[in-house]
This record gives sequence, C-alpha cells and structure tokens, in this order.
Amino acid sequence: MAEHETGRDDFEESLLVLRCQVGSEQAFEQLFRRYNARLGYYLRRLLGEGGLAEDVLQNVWLTVFRKLSTLREPRAFRSWLYRIARNRAVGELRKQGRDLPLEDNVAEMAAPEEQEEIQLRDPESVHQALGRISAAHREVITLRYLNGLTYEEIARVIDYSPGTVRSRIHYAKRALRKQMEETD
Repeated sequence: MAEHETGRDDFEESLLVLRCQVGSEQAFEQLFRRYNARLGYYLRRLLGEGGLAEDVLQNVWLTVFRKLSTLREPRAFRSWLYRIARNRAVGELRKQGRDLPLEDNVAEMAAPEEQEEIQLRDPESVHQALGRISAAHREVITLRYLNGLTYEEIARVIDYSPGTVRSRIHYAKRALRKQMEETD
C-alpha cells in the first residue's frame, strides 16, 4: 500500500475514533466492521477455535465501547484494541490454569534484520502451519502479517521493545517456514 494511502487510512481511522468518542454509533459500527474479523482471527490463534474466542471477542468490543472515550490518542486505536484483546485472552487462559507461553530467551538475542517475506502458497497451509508453532510466534505473525500492525504497535500490544518484536518475528517466520516445508 502506498504511503499516502496508509496515511489517509490512519487519518480516517482517527476521525472514526474521535466521532465515536462524541457518541457516533455509526462510527463505532465502522470500526467494528473494520476490525472484528481480524480481531477474531487473532483471538482464535491465541485461544483456539471455539466459543471461548468468540466470548472474549464480544467482551473486547464491550470494553472498547465503554472505554473508548478514555483513549487520549486516536492514532493509537489499533494497538489499544489489540492490547485489550490480548489482556482479555491472557486473563481467560489464566482462569483455566493456562498461560500464554512467551519465549523470553528470544528477547535476549540480538534483533536480526528482517529477511525475506514469508512465501504464501495457499492460505490453508499457512493457517495449518500457524497452528503448529508456539503461541508466542503465532501471536507476532498474526499481528504483523494478518492484521498489519507495525513493529511499534506490536510492541505496545505485547509489552516488549520493538527490537524484541523484530527478533521474535524473525524467529517466528523461521519456525513457520519450517512447518510449511515439513508439510510439502
């Protein structure tokens, strides 16, 4: 996407957020339509298929509806939204006695420069391979490539530095590539 198109999208989204903050239900519906499917996919990657992800998704939108007026920087909406979703997912996992496994040892490694992009042959093989990599890797791949978040936005969502995010994405792509090669 061209830089001016991204800037225009960001501007339009900021306007939608501002309109929501002054009570526009139509603007909220537009944000919902823009993010609901991608957010649902992200939650299913964290929580698995089934009702729990759908319940958390509904809870996230309820929280967004109630708390959007407190968001001080409309440009931060996307990372704020995913942070809420992640926090709700982690909370649900903890209620079940599970945790979202995070590989902190990756944070200690030097952040390599991002190399070639993932070669996507067919979406189904990618989704299957995503299910076979670690939750931490699956999360950053989903946020970056399926939801389009920047490194800085992902860093705000998962509460790591952008360098750690870059490193985690590098290793996640390697793990995903390996899983995809094993199924070829």
